[in-house]
Amino acid sequence: IKRPKMAGGSHMLGMLLAAVGIWVSYIPYGVYQESIYSFRSEAGEHFTFTLTLLVCQVLAHTITALFTTLAMRENPATMPLRSAWFPGATFVGAMFCSNMALEYVSYPTQALAKSSKMIPVMLGGLIMGSEKYSLIQYLQVLLVTIGITVFQWKKSGGSKESDAFGLVLLLASLLLDGLTGPRQKVITRTTRCTSFQLMLCCNLWALIFVVIGLFSPFGEGLAGFHFIYSHPSLYHHVLLFSLCSAMGSSFIFYTLKAFGPLRLTLITTTRKFFTVFVSVFVFGHFLTPSQWFAVALVLGGVALELVEKLSEGGQAHATESSAPASKPVAPKSFKAE
Repeated sequence: IKRPKMAGGSHMLGMLLAAVGIWVSYIPYGVYQESIYSFRSEAGEHFTFTLTLLVCQVLAHTITALFTTLAMRENPATMPLRSAWFPGATFVGAMFCSNMALEYVSYPTQALAKSSKMIPVMLGGLIMGSEKYSLIQYLQVLLVTIGITVFQWKKSGGSKESDAFGLVLLLASLLLDGLTGPRQKVITRTTRCTSFQLMLCCNLWALIFVVIGLFSPFGEGLAGFHFIYSHPSLYHHVLLFSLCSAMGSSFIFYTLKAFGPLRLTLITTTRKFFTVFVSVFVFGHFLTPSQWFAVALVLGGVALELVEKLSEGGQAHATESSAPASKPVAPKSFKAE
């Protein structure tokens, strides 16, 4: 996708607005998500209806993407409806695993684990024997792995089996995220669709899959909606959670198209830092000194990834600037967070 060129002042203002939009959307998103899964009724019931929550979330995404494509009067001929089924399935699967993991691990654990996207990518590359990695990449994965292990090992309360299952769900979420991006690249390149058209088609398929799962023999049926309806405060949180998710997703697609994957990574990574701290202070999570050290290890690993990407971005920019006009450098492909 060709990114629009902006004047210096407009470029900085646009990027600032994109960053604020992502932070304002996803920091409350994390708070509402944790409040939903930590909810306890007077009878001691807690929320376990992940598929129901996904229906609300994906429906909000779909409606937002639909209105955006209509408002922008985008060409319907480029809609990748048929080819978007696979990323639709993988990305809703990633959200399902990520949401369900909160039944077993704390939100800070989820946020830290979701920062370690390099781990499944590297594992896949090593298993397939198709990729080679730098020393910085190995160091980054080592820091993140040690950090998450120490954070969970020093965690008070809860069974080790539940903690392990929660981490397995987060790993599955990361693996599914890793499958989503490459397929979206292929679709964008072959169909010439816009970012919001891709968002719409992926969410339409995701909605189909999650509704099928909801009413399958192993699904929740209408029990989740009845539970939400019976607890008005929970209804309020689910609504705001879904709206924040849809708004944040829109800002991510806009940032990706307008400013590229490097700046998007910088914005979303800083958002994750703030999310961990907000969760700790809002929900009163007690972290031991060892756990704070573990958080520092994970953030250090993520910082190494940013340094490497900044270095690669600078080298690519220098190569593009020095390339002859007759042989332009092709832009790199990218994927959403």
